Amino acid sequence: MATALPVLDAPPTPPAAAARLTILVVDDDKVTRHTLRHMLEHAGFTVLVAAGGRQALKTFQERPIAAVVTDIMMPSMDGLRLTRELLALQPGAAVVAISGADVRLEIARQIGAKAVLRKPVGRAELVQTLRLLTSQFVSPGTSPIPG
Repeated sequence: MATALPVLDAPPTPPAAAARLTILVVDDDKVTRHTLRHMLEHAGFTVLVAAGGRQALKTFQERPIAAVVTDIMMPSMDGLRLTRELLALQPGAAVVAISGADVRLEIARQIGAKAVLRKPVGRAELVQTLRLLTSQFVSPGTSPIPG
């Protein structure tokens, strides 16, 4: 399983802190969306889902999203294009690309995905990756310094 970041050294995020973070899951497969949503909600995240790239972009622009988990292989707008579009909107966005195709995961990493995970994605690996990526998340328009 390839990852862009060393997820094993991440300090655990308390469930209460994770509950404030919203993760956007993007996959054209309904069962996969449901499974990923369930895994992440069980870990304390707020989860939104999108069936494709266009819907994901709309949601990303409407709400503060701490991280996006996207499948690579999708019709219409694939996860690689979605990653490029998200990074154009918000450079440094926490995008986690998932796929069964190693070549596509490497491309996702090269274009800016913060982490790449091979399908089938394990719950512990996904949650640990997201906790690491979102540990410093600050909603756009807010200050990282507590007031």
